[in-house]
Amino acid sequence: MQNWLPLVYGKLTETPDGPIQIGKDHECTGKNNAIPSFVFEQCEPKIIGPGINDLTPWGEYTWLDSGGGIALQQVQSGDAVWMVVGRVRGRSESGEGKSGRYYMQGLYLCSPASQFSPLMLAGMTDIKTIPMQEKNMDLPAHEIRLTDGSLDSDWIDRCEMIFETLMAGAPLSIQASKMPLADMARLFQHVLCALPTALAWRLGLRLGSYEMREEVALAHGQRAMSGIRMMGFSPDDFERNRQKTNGYQMLPQWIEEADRRGFRDLSEGARYVQFLREVTTECRTFSELIST
Repeated sequence: MQNWLPLVYGKLTETPDGPIQIGKDHECTGKNNAIPSFVFEQCEPKIIGPGINDLTPWGEYTWLDSGGGIALQQVQSGDAVWMVVGRVRGRSESGEGKSGRYYMQGLYLCSPASQFSPLMLAGMTDIKTIPMQEKNMDLPAHEIRLTDGSLDSDWIDRCEMIFETLMAGAPLSIQASKMPLADMARLFQHVLCALPTALAWRLGLRLGSYEMREEVALAHGQRAMSGIRMMGFSPDDFERNRQKTNGYQMLPQWIEEADRRGFRDLSEGARYVQFLREVTTECRTFSELIST
């Protein structure tokens, strides 16, 4: 487990499951007082959130009843670098399970970047967004589960297209609304554990995004709007994943045409995949992969 500092965003409610308190608007309703001001200012769903805004049609959102979407992002001021993971969902102003106008309810967890470990990715799906009934600006630290364990036997093949895109310097959006968030979090944990440490904590991630517009390096959600887009994801048909990915060109003879059409050349990323195949043959766990 790791301790992260919490910040609650949303509206005050009469009870945890009940309606909002009349006259209350979106605001920070609670936080740990050790969160720096430059981090506090970024903890809003429209800044760090799963591709949502005030106009998001929550009735169409795939993960409305699954806890909402998740975002992981670094925040920096001078030499101070922090990591922020946030989970945000649409909640009815009338109360849990009731019809009514939706508002955004979220929980942010903050930590110095020096504490960040890719082993926390799978634990992000444990985060619950529970509204508060009164403000509290001295909340205690919140625990995030660290998950080690065995790597999937075919993890490189499963993540190949992701590695090729990220290591070529391009963001990737995976449109896969039928994939459970926990499965995608585990997939993304494989990715971050296999990246250079200096790069892994700098990547912005989103799980369960409503819209994806290249705001972060790696996003999963239901509407990929621009950039390199994987239109569907199969956990076992890896060639299909490649065929379903739009907006790139790998063949050297097509690089000039790719540039003209706004496509990205992923050959540099392909070399990194080959590197992983050579140096990770003895890796069996996530922690072994990180230390390779």
